[in-house]
Amino acid sequence: MQPVNKIHLRYCKADSKNKNPKGIVLYYKGKHLKKNKDYKIVKKEGHKYVIVKGRGRYRGTKKIYLKTK
Repeated sequence: MQPVNKIHLRYCKADSKNKNPKGIVLYYKGKHLKKNKDYKIVKKEGHKYVIVKGRGRYRGTKKIYLKTK
């Protein structure tokens, strides 16, 4: 069983119709998270992860590790 407070990472391609930027889009409970306001990306040597700030009933921070090429 998956946890309810799962954060979804969606990889989107640059689309001229929707004018979406190419990169990672974060969704939490169906809401789009804005960079630097709701989350930040932390990079270390060979590792990259996202720290998501707590909102509402979801308190604290959560780390999500991303695959780096």
